[in-house]
Amino acid sequence: MKKFIKYGLVILFLIPLFFINIKTSHDWGDDFAQYLHQAQNILAGISQNETGYVFNENCYTAPIAYPTGFPLLLVPIVYFFGINFFYLNLYMSLFLVLASFVGFLILRKHMSFINANCIMLVIAYNPLLINFKAEVLSDLPFIFFSLLCIYLIINKQNLWLSIFLGLLMAFTLHIRTAGIALIVTYLIYRFFIESSWKDFSISIHQNNFVTILTGLVFYFFFHFEFPCDVNYTSTPIFGSYWEMLNDHFSYNMHQISYMFRWYDMKSYFSIGVVASSFLLVFSILGFFYFFKENKKSFLTGYTFIYLGMVINHRSSHQGLRFIYPIIFILFLFAAIGIKTNLQQLLKQTKYFGLVSAMLILFSYNYEIAKIYQTQNVVVDGPQLPESKMLFSFINLTLSPNSIIAFDKPRALALYTKVKSFTFAPNASQEIISNDIKRLKANFILTNETQSSEEIKKMLINDTLNYHLIFNNKLFKLFAINR
Repeated sequence: MKKFIKYGLVILFLIPLFFINIKTSHDWGDDFAQYLHQAQNILAGISQNETGYVFNENCYTAPIAYPTGFPLLLVPIVYFFGINFFYLNLYMSLFLVLASFVGFLILRKHMSFINANCIMLVIAYNPLLINFKAEVLSDLPFIFFSLLCIYLIINKQNLWLSIFLGLLMAFTLHIRTAGIALIVTYLIYRFFIESSWKDFSISIHQNNFVTILTGLVFYFFFHFEFPCDVNYTSTPIFGSYWEMLNDHFSYNMHQISYMFRWYDMKSYFSIGVVASSFLLVFSILGFFYFFKENKKSFLTGYTFIYLGMVINHRSSHQGLRFIYPIIFILFLFAAIGIKTNLQQLLKQTKYFGLVSAMLILFSYNYEIAKIYQTQNVVVDGPQLPESKMLFSFINLTLSPNSIIAFDKPRALALYTKVKSFTFAPNASQEIISNDIKRLKANFILTNETQSSEEIKKMLINDTLNYHLIFNNKLFKLFAINR
């Protein structure tokens, strides 16, 4: 009963997340539109590939379709509420709450209830994450499902748990392909680290084989039930591979060091500087301390493999997005690193974690208050009146067979009946002309905040090839003269 009350208290601390930064609009991010369109397609029984997004080989914006996992998770919201960002934001907040709670459970295995709770609150209420949860993206569901898999892996296995773990890992891989790091680590951990390969026997690994078999069945079931063309491509390497690794490693370390000092803290910037420095330095030291005492831990292996995958990724510059799935583990290492070093300097370190967490949470105050006060403001995106006016014009005037070139093709395809693609940034007029002919575009749309000045000037000046058919304060739609 006492344990139930404690865990209930942890969840209670997370409830305010359902009331902070719950927006009714979305920015032009564009990824959200493809996820929602795929969810609509699942409900309508349409192929995941038919979203109206025309793939341009000269400008890789996104794959033809994303993995099916997140669109499947969006289906209940889209079914009951349609494209309603109030409910979608609540849904994203739910995944943040669930991820935070599971992260707490992982931390609790290695530290006191109070310290685990403090770290959980510091992560969950970080203004970066509060802002991020207003984006309808696969990141938060992936964080939750991957952390849940980790929690189940580090617990004692039984038959039903093994089946459930196989289902979860397969579905996590369908949410984001980064789930492969989880699976690779699991196989290495179970067959080579947890038990010696020399002592291999079917009976010892019975539960592991159940997990693998269940995962394979479930993965391929969804693969064939909801086929999609996930044509991820890699950006080319400029310079040496060694330079790329160092650049990506440096970038992601910088993002971690920025976690507590990017937002406005008025006169308390020192808190963020010290907290960020402690997190970066002691998470590295703590990794080695933890590994020394727990050489067979899944956490160290997963962190190493996942980070290795991140710095090898050609598009590694994604802010903290790629770091969030292991952020609870990094904080665990940081806590161990701080404790190990402080014990050599101080006799009493009992309240260090609590005091540190209170200072960091205090530093969030001004930024979270600002977020709360502005959450009802309609952001620059598809929900603006000018955007709705444009969509209405397109749906009432243009043929469904029309193809429009626009900087945010997936958002345009979601809100209208036409198809859309985009040009490469800084594309020359020759490349633009070739793309128009090759992809059979009929129109080009520009937006005041999203389109380049070069494209805008070209369309206005070249009256021989383009003529204006619609405009308002934010948009100009040009027909292409044939």
